[in-house]
Amino acid sequence: MILFLIITTFIVKLHSVCGKCMKLSASSQIESISTVCIDVVDYEFYLPSTVNLTTLNTLAQSNLNNSYLSILPNECKKSLKRLVCSNIYLKCSSTSNYHIFSDIGYPVPVPFERPCRSVCDDVNSKCLGLLNLFGLQQNCIARYDYSYGALPLSVYPYQYDQSNNNNYCNNVSSSFEVASSKEPYIFSESNGACAGIITELYIPPSSAINSDFSPILPPYTIQTLIESQLSSYINLLPKWLGSECHFALRKYFCGS
Repeated sequence: MILFLIITTFIVKLHSVCGKCMKLSASSQIESISTVCIDVVDYEFYLPSTVNLTTLNTLAQSNLNNSYLSILPNECKKSLKRLVCSNIYLKCSSTSNYHIFSDIGYPVPVPFERPCRSVCDDVNSKCLGLLNLFGLQQNCIARYDYSYGALPLSVYPYQYDQSNNNNYCNNVSSSFEVASSKEPYIFSESNGACAGIITELYIPPSSAINSDFSPILPPYTIQTLIESQLSSYINLLPKWLGSECHFALRKYFCGS
């Protein structure tokens, strides 16, 4: 009877939230650059009515907005982004998912899937212990309250599905690329602002360009934004300054 009351209480609270499944999308280039998980979450995710998309995006940004991440290997950054996004954007389950709470013996259905443990293990494997230096190490056997306070639990289910069964958990199969900390200059043959001056470009954290931009962006995104900004500066230079002066000022801008 006690167990029945607990489960009934949880289901009542769950249905009072009345969430929905939806896809993550962006209506413009700026919105795409500002939506942290746009290239990771290619699945329908569960959005409770108590939160909104801005809340989820802000949470993802705060988890990945660390200047140290820009110097990590690309494979490490990709696996870390998968982990963060899959924890925040819980994949919708095609049927009622009883598997999460079966960890602790509760036959309670939820409308979403937790990440598979393989997603967490991949971070520890690809990052080679580097996250420990920044206090970002991952615990793949951590437990998490997926009832969000609705159940008075003495022990929580695992945050990551230990079975790695794709029928019950999200293995995050999306394919995407991330920018390196240094890129070849791609505008050298198209009258670029720094053509003939540089051949490589250091890529700063996106927050250095705009605090609203997503961390860990795709390749050449930041470079394209920098190029646009430099070109606007150069186009404002007076035409009467002469070619040598123009070139000297371009060198100054491109070296800054």
